[in-house]
Amino acid sequence: MKDLTSYNIHLVRKGQTTFFGRQDLPAPQVDPEILNVQEGLNMAAITNRRLVTLLDAATTATQESAVDLFAYNLLALVTYGAIGNRRSMATGWHRAPPSAST
Repeated sequence: MKDLTSYNIHLVRKGQTTFFGRQDLPAPQVDPEILNVQEGLNMAAITNRRLVTLLDAATTATQESAVDLFAYNLLALVTYGAIGNRRSMATGWHRAPPSAST
């Protein structure tokens, strides 16, 4: 929060209808387990457990690589991979980042 203040950035909470400017939003295209279970260890699906574990690591990490690994896995989960592979050539990611053990 200190960085936000130093750059004069203010957070304002908005409801989803106000934020997106429409009321007829599509249903989330993710496993309901991700939306309803807080602890990764309590999740039945290994892919969900892995994603939440990576999220926990990314939020407490001191290295940007943990955030990158979470973002990579999140984009893969929402099937951004096909587009991401083309982008990877431009960004220098010619292969997937190493897997985190869960």
